[in-house]
Amino acid sequence: MAKKIVLYSFPPVPYSYSMSPFGLKAEAFLRMNNIPYEMCYTSSFGKNGTIPYLRLFDGDGDDSDGIYEEVSDSNEIINRLLNDPEFDTSLCENGLTNEQKAIAHTCLRMLEEHTAQTGFYFRYALQMPEFCEATELRERVFMGDESSFGSFIFHMFKKKGPEGTLKKAKCRGFTRYIHGISAWNLNPL
Repeated sequence: MAKKIVLYSFPPVPYSYSMSPFGLKAEAFLRMNNIPYEMCYTSSFGKNGTIPYLRLFDGDGDDSDGIYEEVSDSNEIINRLLNDPEFDTSLCENGLTNEQKAIAHTCLRMLEEHTAQTGFYFRYALQMPEFCEATELRERVFMGDESSFGSFIFHMFKKKGPEGTLKKAKCRGFTRYIHGISAWNLNPL
C-alpha cells in the first residue's frame, strides 16, 4: 500500500520556491529521488513548531480521517525517507564509503549550523526591509493584505526582530564574528 506524502512549507516568493532554505532542501530531496509528493503552502507551523514538515498518509491517499505520521525538520524528513524501504533513495548514498558519508555529514552540519545562521542574520537583521519587499512577505506569507492579524504579525516580524538583534549584535561585535565563522567554514569547502 503506497504512502501519500504532503510537504508543508512557506508559500513561494518571487525568485524562489520558498523563503525557507530548509523547505528548499526537503523539496529538493523529494525531487532528486523522484518521490511523489504534494505541496501544501502554509504559514502554520507543524507539531514541533517548525516549517517544513512532512505528513505521511497510509493507503488509498484519503487523508480525511486525519491519521498520519508527521515528521518535522528537513534533516529528520530526509532521514525518515532514507530509512523507509518503500522509497528508492539509493542515488543519495549508493557507493559512498563510510568516510565519504562522514565528510558529507560534516559539510552539511557546517553549512547548516553556521553558514545558514549567517544568512539568517544578514536577511533578518541587516536587510529585513529589503527582504520583505523583494519577497512580498506581507502578502504571500502573512496574508497581510487580507487579514488585519496577518498585517500585525508582519509588522512585528519586520520591525521588532531586527531592532533587538541589531542592538545586541553591534554591542558585541557580532557582525565581524558571524562573518568570520561563515568564512572559516566555507574556505575548506
